[in-house]
Amino acid sequence: MENALEARIHAGEGQQSEFLLNTEHLHEIADVLCAFANTEGGSVFIGVKKNGKVIGTEPSESYSTLMYITENLCKPVVPFEINVHQSTYKFVVEISVATSKNIHSSQDKEGNWNVVIRSDKTIFKINSVLKKYLEIVKNKVPAETEMTAEMNDLVDQLEAQQLSLTKLVKQTKIKREKLDYLLAQLIYSGKISYTFQGDSIFFSKAF
Repeated sequence: MENALEARIHAGEGQQSEFLLNTEHLHEIADVLCAFANTEGGSVFIGVKKNGKVIGTEPSESYSTLMYITENLCKPVVPFEINVHQSTYKFVVEISVATSKNIHSSQDKEGNWNVVIRSDKTIFKINSVLKKYLEIVKNKVPAETEMTAEMNDLVDQLEAQQLSLTKLVKQTKIKREKLDYLLAQLIYSGKISYTFQGDSIFFSKAF
């Protein structure tokens, strides 16, 4: 195996790397590919255990399965590059995904489409605020240069405590679509931040 690949596998999984034994779990792979495309890009190494041990895979089977996943379980289709690395008699398939200009959704086992992002080694479903934030980032929309009264009020509410979108909807009189946009702009400008707690997303003032 090439020294460069050995070093990447030795570094372990992270923001831009995922290890998978095989391509059996189609929806999981769709999540990984879409999350990479929606955030910073990355590589999936098939034929590698989570602890970094190389067990190998069959390249031809991996390719046909990946084509099915990207064309049927990712919307829009996630472009990828594939490289096959050999170590002794074992093959490792590397799937590289670049950051996309589009926002990609992956289909889950129930047939639902979700927008997902990656944070370190974890993949999260995102809500309407973070979808709007992704749109702003990917379309390079200029940040709001002036803080409106509504934006200042939101920051004040988030200074004392973390709040979910559901709580913010109840506590403000701002229409939902506008609230999504204002929160997304506040994240974009660095005024507020967000954290994942289980399946929930909370917002707070950035410090």
